[in-house]
Amino acid sequence: MNVLKFIPNCLKKIYTGKYTILNHITIFSICGIYSVITTMLDGMEKAKFMPDINLLVISAIILIITAIYLTGYTYTFINKYHDESAIGLPDTNQNPIIAFWKSIPLGLCWMAYCLVFSALCIAIFFKILIVRIILITLISSVLMSLIFVAFCENYDAKELFNVLKPFKWVKKSFKEIFQFVSIFIILLIAIIAILVISGIILKTFNINPDCAVCSYIYAIICGYIGFILQLIWDYGFIQIYKKSNDL
Repeated sequence: MNVLKFIPNCLKKIYTGKYTILNHITIFSICGIYSVITTMLDGMEKAKFMPDINLLVISAIILIITAIYLTGYTYTFINKYHDESAIGLPDTNQNPIIAFWKSIPLGLCWMAYCLVFSALCIAIFFKILIVRIILITLISSVLMSLIFVAFCENYDAKELFNVLKPFKWVKKSFKEIFQFVSIFIILLIAIIAILVISGIILKTFNINPDCAVCSYIYAIICGYIGFILQLIWDYGFIQIYKKSNDL
């Protein structure tokens, strides 16, 4: 995998194909709903305003449904892109919910594994906070990504409950994983820097970035960008998984 060409090629794939614009609009809207509600609740908390209980219940239900849908949608994306010829986003139908439902046992199992791993990291590197954070975040993310890429190939969890399974893939493709994660982190830092600079520009021109409309627009854009970054991350691990299986 040529990591320097990988991200542009990935973006080209997910922004082409039949019904791509419609699918992106749908995903943008769902990310927007989630982002607006979380921003609204966060603003109420900072203002120490206690919303109506009915509003809290409705907001919680919407957040849970959208989170489940978006998570399941990433699984359908992975399933689609196991085919090298795939382009565009998957159709936004009921399949994401089904995919999420099938993933629950495997997800709970690997969450437990990652908690144990985190406890071991804390015990071994107790006095080195930054090492703990990096190890727990990166290694857990890599292992979980490889497991769910394998699961989404056919939505089959057989043999994936084995805690040693992803370590075999890591051993075979360590160089590719290191290169991809490094490039992805650089991309993430660049995007964060752009968002920070945009905030500085708004302040320089005396545009109030704290107004409600600006906050919601900013949250929606960040939510959509974050979701696209998740798809890029998943696509990278699809390539890594395929290569490790070919070795």
